[in-house]
Amino acid sequence: MATGAASASAAPVNNTATSLANSAEALSGGAICYQAHVQKVGWQSVVCNGEVAGTTGQSLRLEALRIGVAGVGTVCAQAHIQKLGWQTPQCTSGDSDITIGTTGQSLAIQAVEVWRPTGGTIGANGHLHDIGWTGWVWGNDVLVGTVGQSIPMEAIELGVR
Repeated sequence: MATGAASASAAPVNNTATSLANSAEALSGGAICYQAHVQKVGWQSVVCNGEVAGTTGQSLRLEALRIGVAGVGTVCAQAHIQKLGWQTPQCTSGDSDITIGTTGQSLAIQAVEVWRPTGGTIGANGHLHDIGWTGWVWGNDVLVGTVGQSIPMEAIELGVR
């Protein structure tokens, strides 16, 4: 059975500069919220703290990911993009959201690296085309997905400790 957030639109669901950070602030304690842009779907609803962003069982590529945080210090991320390679890292400490990946170019995210430069633990779990879930990886700097194998990511879960 396919999973993932069902609501989608052409633009980010909450496109104010701090929408994901605001979602994260609404949760008690530290939080990471994120929003997937999926092939043929567009932007999905915002999810937080280990929820699935993207789709599974539908063979739809993850193309972009917006990330916002609250109460966890700084979080940085970068994506490895089909045909383009690694993007420039971006960081947020809750004052604004970051977006990794691309929209409107039909390019898959193949890997995501997330880290906490100010300390703390971050986790990620990726769902890869024809492979499935990779399993949670936790640390100060984690990578999910593949590089050099042309395997698109379809979904991701993120968490902080």
